[in-house]
Amino acid sequence: MLPMKSTGSSKELRMITFFNRKGRLYVQFEVDGKRYQRSLKMEDTIANRKFATSKIIPKLQLKILNGEFGKEKKEAKKFEHYAKLYLKSKNSLKTYNELSSLVENKLVKRFGKTNINAIGRGDVKAFIDDGLEEITPTRMSSILQIFGAIFEIAIDYEHIEKNPARNHRLPKHIKKTEEPFTPSQVKLLIENAESDWFRVFLALAFYTGMRTGEIIALTWNDIDLKNMAITISKSRRHGVTSTPKTASGIRQVPIFDALSVYLKKHRSSARSIYVFVNPRNGEQFWSSKNLKSYWAKTCKNAGIEKTRLYNTRHTFITNMLKEGTLSILEIAQIVGHKNTEMIIKNYANFIRGEQLRISRSLDPFTDSTADKYA
Repeated sequence: MLPMKSTGSSKELRMITFFNRKGRLYVQFEVDGKRYQRSLKMEDTIANRKFATSKIIPKLQLKILNGEFGKEKKEAKKFEHYAKLYLKSKNSLKTYNELSSLVENKLVKRFGKTNINAIGRGDVKAFIDDGLEEITPTRMSSILQIFGAIFEIAIDYEHIEKNPARNHRLPKHIKKTEEPFTPSQVKLLIENAESDWFRVFLALAFYTGMRTGEIIALTWNDIDLKNMAITISKSRRHGVTSTPKTASGIRQVPIFDALSVYLKKHRSSARSIYVFVNPRNGEQFWSSKNLKSYWAKTCKNAGIEKTRLYNTRHTFITNMLKEGTLSILEIAQIVGHKNTEMIIKNYANFIRGEQLRISRSLDPFTDSTADKYA
């Protein structure tokens, strides 16, 4: 489209161009030196561009040239309104409860009653600075993605023009190294478990590498003590039991002899279809967060510095790698990784030096093929 200039108005319109934002069709133009972006509320397709060119753009041009543009009533609502629209679009996700909790507790709690067009980059920057005192830059980056998506909804409704949550520079995340427990520490933790049922829980965690959400979702139908195997087909988070996030999460894991002793004893006194229930109400655990107090007391009883309960999984993987009986691929299958990449990336540091344990009598240049088939 060519630049246009009005004859009876001071309004001057410069070229209107199309652009794509997440598959939606937008237009950009300048009026009196000020740049505007508007959603056309349709998908970006060739047909829609042709329709916009012939039907929508001429009306926009006429409105601008008549001096009517910019006089539309802006009906920007409070931040919580757009947050609800965002959550509504995500209600089919398996992680919806967790997402909803984050939006409500981190974003709506702080900005909910503020008109969205009154929230600027400075407000977002203050939110980031406050948040980084408690959470990592990686976690903050995830929250900003959600924050920005909520502002995008307001942009689509033409209630704001810019997204104040985009393009903020965060400090580099320095990942804290969490050392796996030693075999002697594992023994101490299990022996000093806060209660009998939690002793079984820890044994299961240490001897299978299962995620905490997978363990609290277990039913006795999942545990086959005859064939010494556990079927993992679900996980529990924030009161919702669903299938694992990935197909590789659905798997079977072996029950080692050392673990079977704990499971058989626990099975004999079971009163529920669930392997573990909350002793405070006799119901299934809401989430793995319910286990924090039991874990803290156990670490204190054992005289061991408290780390994340998830460290039971790290400890299993590390010790299985060091033990050397199973291949990396077999270990990956037990813990629910789709390939060996995650194992190598996250655990190579903990098994450094294991190559020095190799027999010095090995000669890599001796052809033993003939002996093999003799």
